[in-house]
Amino acid sequence: MLVSLSIIHFECTGSKQIFFLVQKLKKDVKIFFTPVAAAIIEKKDTALFIEAIDTTGLFEPRDKQTYFTQSFILKIIEYLGYENHLECFSHPKPAMIFIKKNDKYLVNPKKLLNYWYKIFEIACQNVICWSNYLKKATFTSDESKILQYLSKMDMTYFDDDPKRKLNKFLIEKHPMDQDLIVETEKEGSNPHEDSKQPEEFSNDLQKSSTKKITDSFDKQDFFRILLTRRDFNAGGLVIGQNKRVTRELRHIDEPLLRNLSSQMTFIEKIAVNCEFEVFLNLIHQGDWCNLERSDQSLREIISKITTKDEKISEKEQSDALIFLENLSFNEFADFKVNKTIEQSSTVLKPRKRVQKQ
Repeated sequence: MLVSLSIIHFECTGSKQIFFLVQKLKKDVKIFFTPVAAAIIEKKDTALFIEAIDTTGLFEPRDKQTYFTQSFILKIIEYLGYENHLECFSHPKPAMIFIKKNDKYLVNPKKLLNYWYKIFEIACQNVICWSNYLKKATFTSDESKILQYLSKMDMTYFDDDPKRKLNKFLIEKHPMDQDLIVETEKEGSNPHEDSKQPEEFSNDLQKSSTKKITDSFDKQDFFRILLTRRDFNAGGLVIGQNKRVTRELRHIDEPLLRNLSSQMTFIEKIAVNCEFEVFLNLIHQGDWCNLERSDQSLREIISKITTKDEKISEKEQSDALIFLENLSFNEFADFKVNKTIEQSSTVLKPRKRVQKQ
């Protein structure tokens, strides 16, 4: 089995960056370039925000897709890098990037939060999960201490970020707390009974109703209110602070990182003339329900993108594709992580299930 990082886009619209990982499958004499996973990433100064990760479900062998996707995410984090802040908004949806897929199912919110929490534990020393379903941190399980930590953290707002939307709402409205709570609860109400706001947070909000919320509102109240929002209450934030030392993470597949860096000239040239929204629309229009249709959709996308830049020579395209086509699954997914991280992590190495007698 071979994989191809056939389309990697940097510096797209705004500060967004998109990675499009493509799996190369051989079937008889035909070769199918099949999309496996795509990610939408936003980087601001020393912070990195993971906006969306999506898979097509066409990865083979199917039971290894989860581990491959986790490796893909860690490779993105390692390649882009971040200094102080790593963040993800975990929110289960049937389709994030690849639209036309009939057999996708909605992941349990708590299960998805745990999934991201484990990935962040590999990359960060301090990890926090804040949601209605799961509240925990690597350094404490006390909710009040988590809130204290969040309140001292420098706020970084991203494009598709529930924090940014709530902050905008507060700045525009400037209401008294009680008005804000009523309006926010109405806007954040969830029709599903299993996602109702916990009573304890409702009580906490009522206690703070004597304060006036302004631009300098209390950050702990901010994160409590966030739990009631419609665009947040079925998801949650996973935040990582204090990046693990470079020496530890640099053990991850150094030859691959060097080879990937050598192809960046070609990749960046494509990205210059491909706006993010244009590329995303092309993906939405594709049909990813089986290998044959995926192959055709991907070839059309590549054709539309690469023909927009006359500066990309055929040799540059050829050289990049030769490198990408010779990238084996083991080279990409087999991380040589520092032993201390490896021993405390079960993310990258699937455990064999023992069948009960």
